[in-house]
Amino acid sequence: MKYHRTAAARVVALLVVMSCAATVGAAPLVVETFDVDPIASGRAQVVGSASRFTSQPGGLTAHYDTALATSELLWPLGRTLDQNTSFTIEAAFTIRSANFFAKVNDFAQISLGLLNSKTTGTSRTGGNAYDFVGLDYFPSSATVPSWNVPALGPVVIQSHNGTSYFGRIAFPFGAESGLKHEGPLPLETQLFAQLSYDASLRTLTLAMSTANGPLDVNSTGDLGDFGGYDGDISTIELDLPLDVSFAVDRLALPLWNVPAVGGSGSVVIADVLFDSLRVDLPALIPGDANGDGRVDGADYTIWADHFLLTNQSIATGDFTGDGRVDGADYTVWADHYNPGKALATAASELPSASSVPEPSALWLAALGAGLALPLATRRIPHSRPGKTRGGRRQRSTRGPLGGRSA
Repeated sequence: MKYHRTAAARVVALLVVMSCAATVGAAPLVVETFDVDPIASGRAQVVGSASRFTSQPGGLTAHYDTALATSELLWPLGRTLDQNTSFTIEAAFTIRSANFFAKVNDFAQISLGLLNSKTTGTSRTGGNAYDFVGLDYFPSSATVPSWNVPALGPVVIQSHNGTSYFGRIAFPFGAESGLKHEGPLPLETQLFAQLSYDASLRTLTLAMSTANGPLDVNSTGDLGDFGGYDGDISTIELDLPLDVSFAVDRLALPLWNVPAVGGSGSVVIADVLFDSLRVDLPALIPGDANGDGRVDGADYTIWADHFLLTNQSIATGDFTGDGRVDGADYTVWADHYNPGKALATAASELPSASSVPEPSALWLAALGAGLALPLATRRIPHSRPGKTRGGRRQRSTRGPLGGRSA
């Protein structure tokens, strides 16, 4: 639901919080610890069959069965992320051994990631699941597309541009994702997955670990390099073309329907217990709701539009990360108010006291124009200083898989 507030209402909200204090803190877009049932509480929504998602204190079990119709559990991000925005997805999960099944000489995935609530269809193999960024784990030893071993890797299905659907899929086929020497992911072991997208490098990196430390998923990487291009056996990397495009607005547990090759029945059956899920942006300037690198009147307008609402995020004015938009968040905004500073310089400088508008100035501005300033939509890509690969770029194999999707 989109809330509309008048300028007068925004002024009232401002007057209520002029004396409030706050601590500055960065808040993620989604934090799900399953302390309560996310479906019953309204934090997440089901598309398809709700019976395939079973909540229990501290966790949620997703029933993957590729013979069943696609079902999804979705958490709103509060904003749309695209190829120009760096972000991180984290998940803690356990693949249960009971009833686990992976058909030999076939392939289908256990998946999680980000998708678009409007443009991502329900068919990975039928050619309409555009705008998906996530993790795919293929536990079968597939002969098509000639993997012969289980495979794991980051995947991007780009936005629809009128060309072949399968040509829009990027996945690190070959030794980079094949688990020939490393073996399949362990069952009944809590796994920690971190999927990081670096917009400046156009690189999507999957890192895997357990409670005992990094997990070997890439001892023999692409081109035979130990650990792949970054020399890390716990990571799998996917380099994307410079013209990559995607737009995602939901965290998702997608239980894809994937027909068996040359037959019927399930390719993969797995109960996966999720202990936590999280989506983060890089460190932002506190008070920058719209992510344009400035803390200005546009951000104040977003805060005021959501004043006293709960279950909110940075994108809707919750700058303290407590889920509520209130006076503490206004104080964060006011302490960092500096409309002339962009991300490159503002992150290292706090505004002087004289640059923060006095309440009287805000009152006049709100009455005169409602602080309805244009909202910027493009973020400045985040970079990771010091990350090098000897000048080499990893190959990303894209294209049709005999009519099958990665």
